[in-house]
Amino acid sequence: MKISQVIEILENWAPPQYAEEYDNVGLIIGNPTNDITGILICLDSLEMTIREAKSLNCNLIVAHHPILFKGLKKINGTNYVQRTVIDAIRNDIAIYALHTNLDNIITGVNKKIADKLNLSQQHILSAKHTTLPVSETIGSGIMGQYTKPVKMEFFLRLLKQNMDLQVLKHTTLCKDQISKVAVCGGSGSFLIPSAIKEKADVFILSLIHI
Repeated sequence: MKISQVIEILENWAPPQYAEEYDNVGLIIGNPTNDITGILICLDSLEMTIREAKSLNCNLIVAHHPILFKGLKKINGTNYVQRTVIDAIRNDIAIYALHTNLDNIITGVNKKIADKLNLSQQHILSAKHTTLPVSETIGSGIMGQYTKPVKMEFFLRLLKQNMDLQVLKHTTLCKDQISKVAVCGGSGSFLIPSAIKEKADVFILSLIHI
């Protein structure tokens, strides 16, 4: 199988045009016509990721975060981004990124979290208004709910257990029971108004900037 064939599968699932304008998704490094020897999936493609891919005989890395957001003016190994790019090219390892295009589809990152929390009636939290010819609603976050209210303490235990978390940070608990849950697998402070509008009892996100 060629790298280009895997790219076709990925882009049928999460089309690059669904990404935000600031993003840099797609094939970042590599030749799409190369045969695949193995695929390594990761959150961030770093120097250690390149070493791991090489040790596992993987010549394609599929990462969530792009190693390059903006153009490089120098490639002399003075920072981890440059060193990662150099190592990937030297070892003929391709890097492909699915970032906000994966965040913006109903079957992407947020759904995986919502499914782990056993949420039903899932839908996009904040729909993206677009002129693109799309057959599905795309946008940020996911909203889901429980058929019956659950105690907050039970929910927090479920979240910690099912997401395999050692530490869980939360604001002051203001409800004893919850039913509606908003989810964002990334930085989601911009979605707080949407979560309030949807009457979410709790908002789960990876990080927040206030």
